[in-house]
Amino acid sequence: MRKDPEALRREPPPRVRNYHWTNHIELVVSIAAYGLATPYKPFAHLFGFVSFEEQHGDWPEVLLLGAALIALQATYLRIFRHSEQPVGHHIHGLVATSRTHPQSPRSRFHLR
Repeated sequence: MRKDPEALRREPPPRVRNYHWTNHIELVVSIAAYGLATPYKPFAHLFGFVSFEEQHGDWPEVLLLGAALIALQATYLRIFRHSEQPVGHHIHGLVATSRTHPQSPRSRFHLR
């Protein structure tokens, strides 16, 4: 069932519709963490690779900080916002996408 063009023009794009105020907090925390971690190098001092970072740059620090931020966000979402996310929400999205974009039958690639 198609929506009329007038309704589509009034509807905000998906990236705006799904934006939540917590995304602002996540952005501010990430910027602050990267801003503090780059000059102070806490992971380099903790794990002892200060001389490595002096020769090769800050990429290990940025990589470890990114992994730590991802782990913290996953833990926060799992503990505090678990009730807001329905069980299997990612599977429902995949099913909806597969229904709206049917795949054509695939033919085999022959080497001869």
